Amino acid sequence: MSNPTPARALLVAAMVCVLAPAGARADVTIFHVPGAEQGGTFPAAINASGDVTGSYVDNAGTVHGFVRASDGTIATFDPLGSIGTQPQGINAAGVVVGWFQDGNSASYGFVRATDGTITIVDPANSLDSDAKSINGHGVVVGQSVRKSSYDGFRESADGKYAKIDISGAFDTSPTSINDAGTIAGAYEQDRDQTDHGFVRASDGTVSTFDPSGSIGTDPLAINAGGVVAGDYEVSNSMYHSFVRAIDGTITEFDPPGAVGSFVVGINGNGTIAGYYGTGVGGGSYVRDADGNITEFNVSHSTGTIAAGINDTGAVAGYFENANDVAEGFIRNP
Repeated sequence: MSNPTPARALLVAAMVCVLAPAGARADVTIFHVPGAEQGGTFPAAINASGDVTGSYVDNAGTVHGFVRASDGTIATFDPLGSIGTQPQGINAAGVVVGWFQDGNSASYGFVRATDGTITIVDPANSLDSDAKSINGHGVVVGQSVRKSSYDGFRESADGKYAKIDISGAFDTSPTSINDAGTIAGAYEQDRDQTDHGFVRASDGTVSTFDPSGSIGTDPLAINAGGVVAGDYEVSNSMYHSFVRAIDGTITEFDPPGAVGSFVVGINGNGTIAGYYGTGVGGGSYVRDADGNITEFNVSHSTGTIAAGINDTGAVAGYFENANDVAEGFIRNP
């Protein structure tokens, strides 16, 4: 498995040429996983306690998972048989979900409990599976690949699976679930290679949506109140950010001067984190519920990518140091 830099980060890299520190100064902690000095550390999510999960590349080029507790203690892990581990989410209790690849190039979802116990998430008849998000009740959502379709799934805390499938869709991909059981995600209709957004209430009611002008909608996160944030494609691999209120109203936005932007998370206060490019610069941003945007870069970095935000407004992510190696950061407002 290769470097875990998100594909969306690679797209924005084409827009980001030279980065300089921007925005108000904040309390920033920089860290890396021991053994990743040459490979890199890539945070993926942060919970309300300040625990961070993500992946790191060891000095031999292999990808592993890690959890960094709020006190700075780092635990590394891999499911049995993994040759590449990719954590994607962490709930308030510190339970981690993600996926890993085995030596046969098959992918499986996993749940890692706070005691380090790892359980495989693999719905029946799956060729590959991926656990994307976990809520405070231990309910997991993700996607399973089958012979003729890509189906979403919901796994309860007791291990029972339920299929999540938008009617008529070839590809259904849940990306986030809140404690009320409301799920946000994307679906592809009839193999048309165009993604659309959906919100699925706990009673199974589904609402679909797209921002104006979208040719590809990617809802990334849903908060406790049901507000959804994500990004959408307009043309030529150009992306912009959006937030969808619970009444369905969609607001599209970019940081000032940006030619494109991406969302990575939204917290309970409606504050959104993401990253952006201007064509001659860029960095990361936070946008509060009133629409005020603060841009930032980790000092002296050559590239800052936000990866997640918690309810205190702390943002986790990574940046490239002077040696072009990724290091993790936590930015407290």
